[in-house]
Amino acid sequence: NVSLTFSYQAWYAFAHLGGGVALARQDIQAEDDVVSRASGKGIGYTVGGGIMLPIAGPASLMFYGNWNHGRYDLATPETMLQRGVTHDYAEMGFGVTIR
Repeated sequence: NVSLTFSYQAWYAFAHLGGGVALARQDIQAEDDVVSRASGKGIGYTVGGGIMLPIAGPASLMFYGNWNHGRYDLATPETMLQRGVTHDYAEMGFGVTIR
């Protein structure tokens, strides 16, 4: 997903919500072992949040999680494979922030 995201922060916690373009690319193997590249573009959204734990001065450890959803039509250059395909995935991570 490529999203424009809006965030809200209260104390050391934050939440964000965004929407934008969902992109997909997938290799599909047919019964005759021919591999075709399928792709799609559609709409998607992301929602998530996290916490920041101060380390020292302006530096903090950040822990976050996001949920991403996208919907698009999946096609090869030759044919439409499936309409209304969706993807859903979660991502979690951590990092260091400087404010």
